[in-house]
Amino acid sequence: MNLREEEALLSLAEDGERLDVTLCLENARPYLDSGFYCYAENPFRLAGRVRTLNHPRIGITLDVGHAYLSAKRYGFDFLEAVRSVAPLVKHVHLHDNFGRVCSSLEKKQVELFALGRGDMHLPIGRGEIPVEEVFSALCDYSGLLINEIRHRYLAWAGDALGLCKRLLNVTKEGALPS
Repeated sequence: MNLREEEALLSLAEDGERLDVTLCLENARPYLDSGFYCYAENPFRLAGRVRTLNHPRIGITLDVGHAYLSAKRYGFDFLEAVRSVAPLVKHVHLHDNFGRVCSSLEKKQVELFALGRGDMHLPIGRGEIPVEEVFSALCDYSGLLINEIRHRYLAWAGDALGLCKRLLNVTKEGALPS
């Protein structure tokens, strides 16, 4: 992290202190054609930055879909990454995908859906992310869970909400209810 970024984030965090707002840095999605473009693509590195800043008003927005894509792209253990950042997570974006990264120029969602590629923002349970294990890894999390799904999948939103509610019981009871 460069000094200007650090100063800016700490300044915003001080404003957050006064305004009762927490600044969350979101883990970024990777692309096939850009290589490693920012530290936030790697949840371990993002957590390191947040720990270095060491401010109570700075945390992480864990974007589960982005983390899964990054794990597949860079070969790190997805669930280990979720467990590693869990103590710093202040906000969660839930959505699913198949772990198949696309290039930055691929934008047509109809084509990407047909290929099962990219940051699809499918409702949880419609891709391959192990969401039950994610919820278990976040068992001490207390905050907002945003089902961040694309408009085209709204017909499945109720199913995703139901699954989310059932999975919340995993963190309380230790087993997925039937």
